[in-house]
Amino acid sequence: MLLARKGFSVAAFDRSTFPSDTISTHFIWPEGVAALHRWSVLDMILAAGPAKCTQWFASTPDGDRREALQAVDGIAYAISLRRFKLDALLVRAAREAGADVREHAVFDQLIFDDDRVIGIRAHDAISGKRFEARGSIVVGADGRDSPLARAAGAAEYNSAPSMTASYYTYTIDGETDRETLELYTRPPREFLVTPTDDGLTMVNLVIGSALIPEFRKSVKSNFFAAFDHCSQLAGRVRTSRHVGCIKGTVNLPNFYRQSHGPGWALVGDAGYHRDPVRAQGIHDAFLDAEDMAAAIERGLRTSSLQAELRAHQARRDDRTAGSFERSLRAARFESPGSFTGM
Repeated sequence: MLLARKGFSVAAFDRSTFPSDTISTHFIWPEGVAALHRWSVLDMILAAGPAKCTQWFASTPDGDRREALQAVDGIAYAISLRRFKLDALLVRAAREAGADVREHAVFDQLIFDDDRVIGIRAHDAISGKRFEARGSIVVGADGRDSPLARAAGAAEYNSAPSMTASYYTYTIDGETDRETLELYTRPPREFLVTPTDDGLTMVNLVIGSALIPEFRKSVKSNFFAAFDHCSQLAGRVRTSRHVGCIKGTVNLPNFYRQSHGPGWALVGDAGYHRDPVRAQGIHDAFLDAEDMAAAIERGLRTSSLQAELRAHQARRDDRTAGSFERSLRAARFESPGSFTGM
């Protein structure tokens, strides 16, 4: 969307179709909401009915704490919207900007001219038809397990292994404050309660790695039994109306990747991933995409693309260093249960 608005010819390929869901936190902090406002898509997102949170509440064995969210560019609230709605709206905005968005397109390999990437080979997931696409730069926005990163040989650094598993479901109850994000830390477990769209509440359980083998023997019963470790939530979760299945993942590695090379770049989770315990992923991806688009524009217009992409990676690493470390401490259950400084 951002590159198309800058006047570039953009083709975006995604193996998914939209709307479709994905395992993800839903929370977008004020920094991310401010980005949506800068891009003139916030009104469209708000029309989809996300929850708007103005404060967070954190409970630890040492006590409770409540704080208002800090404003960013005059926006003092966060939003929570399920991904099948959010993603479809952003895809629509990209198309309206002039990007050619092609769904159910599966990446196969990069096309090289010597050591420079000049395009991709891919196929249609439905018809099986193979095709090529070439351009001045190929950007991998293809997530934590990025096939493009593997094909380009992007090196990882500052890595740490997966330390938690994260599972969530939706509930309907009369006790959720629709303007508050709730966090309950009970090591080696953490519980997040987030209002989201359509009157639903996202109930998220985070467990330390040592608990995973036993937990996975019976995910449903162990999920709800885990809330007995938090007296403030146990009765509330058990008596609420449960909506949908339990979703989750046990693969939550922490790393930075080299985010550029001759003719290619990585953005969002493809270039940088951390434990989602502090729900930083969506707004991080927004800010990374915004800075990447600006770097590509400058680089292509001044024939200094590699220098601009190198500077982008340095800015990304500097911007995220503090919150990356705080997320690691939270995943180890070492830091206080709060969102201070996030």
